[in-house]
Amino acid sequence: MTGINAKTLQQFKDLSSYPLPQLEKLAANLSISQFKKNKTIFDQDEEAKLVYLLLSGVVRVSYLNSHENKI
Repeated sequence: MTGINAKTLQQFKDLSSYPLPQLEKLAANLSISQFKKNKTIFDQDEEAKLVYLLLSGVVRVSYLNSHENKI
């Protein structure tokens, strides 16, 4: 149990238009994780296998350009 249900998900602006049955399926498969400051969650070359929904905090998105400079 994650503590996040379909009604909670419906409160998120980007999820509010989804039908409740879809949100119930999503809520049933949620996993909550906490990450320490400056922790890399995934790298730019990784294949996407998860969707992250930020419940609180701040996320910095960066990538390496063709010159290996972090942007």
